[in-house]
Parts: sequence; C-alpha cells; structure tokens
Amino acid sequence: SVGLVKRLKAEGLDLLDASIGFNQPDVSGVPWGPGFLIDQTARIGKAAGIPVTTSWLISDPRQADRAVSEQGLDLVLIGRAALADPNWPYTAARGLQLEAPQRVLPPQAAHWLKR
Repeated sequence: SVGLVKRLKAEGLDLLDASIGFNQPDVSGVPWGPGFLIDQTARIGKAAGIPVTTSWLISDPRQADRAVSEQGLDLVLIGRAALADPNWPYTAARGLQLEAPQRVLPPQAAHWLKR
C-alpha cells in the first residue's frame, strides 16, 4: 500500500482517503469495530509522507478528536454519523465541551443558539 501511495503522490495525489475494498467474497478477517482503519491509515500516511483520512465506523466525537490529535490522521470524514444526525458537527462540539459549540455552524444558524 505504501509503495502504491508513494507512486500516486508522485503523480499528484495530495490526500489519501483510506478505505476497504470488497474484492473478495469473504470479509470475515476484517477487524470490524469503531475506527478500525485509523491505525493503518496513519501508518500509511506517515510512511508515504502524505495527508490521510478515513471514515470507517467513526461516529463518536471523542474518537474523531483523538484520531487527529493523537493517532496521526489529518482529517476525519463523517458519513453514517452525519446521516444519523444532520447536526453532527454541533452535537460533536457539545460532546467535546467546546466553549462555544455554535461556532461550528453557519452564522445564520448559530445566531439562534446564542439565546
């Protein structure tokens, strides 16, 4: 994977979104669980010298925060969590106890939350 990413970087790739391909009928060996691709993604990014992200089974705001602040991801993509909660950025900001969680929203929406 690292060799391929290095070649793609040389051709202009500037961000890797690591995912899992279902090219085999048996996926029983996949270690399914919250954020199961975070460590592998960070290792590939470090070895290939490219910014990396992933989105697989990341829905907890604390887990997403740790993935960036401690585990080596440059960005966390939110898919299913955002579908389940269209206000996920605000929910996450509140869950992380940010001082002004409404700042993650567009100004038009944040105005109403100041009250």
